[in-house]
Amino acid sequence: MDPHYDTIGKKYSATRAADPRITERLIDLLALEIGSPIIDIGAGTGNYSWALADHGFHVYAVEPSRSMRDQAKPHDRLNWIAAIAESLPIPDAQF
Repeated sequence: MDPHYDTIGKKYSATRAADPRITERLIDLLALEIGSPIIDIGAGTGNYSWALADHGFHVYAVEPSRSMRDQAKPHDRLNWIAAIAESLPIPDAQF
C-alpha cells in the first residue's frame, strides 16, 4: 500500500463529503434491493459507504489505510475490512 494515503488520510474527511446526487446515481445504477450487500473497495474514510448504508444497504468497506479507517463514522450496516483489492479476505462470488 502507498503510505501516501496514511499521510493524507489524517485530514481527508475534513475536505471530502459524499455528494447526495452521486449517492442517488449509484443506487440507481446498482439497481439492488434495499438491504442487499455492497462491497466498497478503496473506501477511504467511508463517506459513500456510510451514505449507502444509510439508504439501507449492508456495506462492506475495504480500505488498507488505517488513518483513513480511523476517521470513519460508525454505522450499524457498515463493516470495515482492512485489506487491499488484490487480496480480499472474502469468498469468491459473495457479492
